[in-house]
Amino acid sequence: MMSSLLRLPDRASGPAEGKIQQTVDGSRNRLSPSLLNEAEAADFLHCSVALLRKQRLMKSGPSYINIGRLVRYELHDLAAFVDANKHIPLRPAA
Repeated sequence: MMSSLLRLPDRASGPAEGKIQQTVDGSRNRLSPSLLNEAEAADFLHCSVALLRKQRLMKSGPSYINIGRLVRYELHDLAAFVDANKHIPLRPAA
């Protein structure tokens, strides 16, 4: 189900963090598009922060944004990265 795939990780909300709403299934989603930090992106992709750093160094992995020394990921870029790396196994013709 695509909506469960795009659920943002839970984290504490501060004034600069963006608005958060409660959804029907109890998860928390942002109302406005925002940028995810390394830990949130790693949580979304089910990988480590170290892997994301290595992928940036090797010029692979999802698209990212540098804001000074900060690294941020857009949710739609992470979803596109997942879709681009989807492998569908070939099934023999019956």
